[in-house]
Amino acid sequence: MRPRCGRRCGGSSKRARTTSRSSNRPSYTVPELAAITDEARRQGKLTAAHCTCAQGVENCLEAGVDMIIHCVFNEADGSYRYRPDLVERLVEAKAWVNPTLYVMRAGIERQQAAREREGRLTAELVTQLDQARRALDARVEGVRRMTAEGVRMCAGSDSPWGWYAPGEFVHEIEMLAGAGLSNSDAIVAGTAGAADSIGVGAVAGRLAPGRQADLLVVRGDPTRDLGALWDVLDVYQAGRRVLRGLG
Repeated sequence: MRPRCGRRCGGSSKRARTTSRSSNRPSYTVPELAAITDEARRQGKLTAAHCTCAQGVENCLEAGVDMIIHCVFNEADGSYRYRPDLVERLVEAKAWVNPTLYVMRAGIERQQAAREREGRLTAELVTQLDQARRALDARVEGVRRMTAEGVRMCAGSDSPWGWYAPGEFVHEIEMLAGAGLSNSDAIVAGTAGAADSIGVGAVAGRLAPGRQADLLVVRGDPTRDLGALWDVLDVYQAGRRVLRGLG
């Protein structure tokens, strides 16, 4: 669990990193997290924490963290169990969940492809990849259930490194649609929802008077087919065309 706090309007952030190695146990106590969230609010900032265990999610809810990244309900032994009680608290707290589904799928697919090219796809690795696929399936089903319960979802990449190359964010929107969101809701999760979750919804994330005109112009209707998001014609930043004729 890695807490993060950032300015409401972007620009800079401060991070509190973990020293433990297990992702199935929380690295911060509730008082430690509360100290972070209290100071963040005093500075007018929002907080986010990477949580890959149920106890970490619970600790963050106790401390009032604004966004839960990953939001995986793993137990201390690594087993996964969906937690309706924590989901209910997420809804009550109006916390944002940023599930980061594609980064896991990308790791599975690209690691397998790389090992196959190198001729090093061992039986042990095949077993590990199969386990990872089952874990991903459980996460997708968890997002489906959380969405049905009314949890606020935003789309995020975790960070564009490793197996997740920059420019592939559309995959995350597609993954959310595969987890039960409509195409429109998945797009909103990556635009208005993403902006609202970091406190910049008043200036970005929507096509509306007074908002910053950051536009992606595509060929086709992505509300019908999300594949249209890959067929980019133009990119505008703050109302100025910065890329043209990509499609």
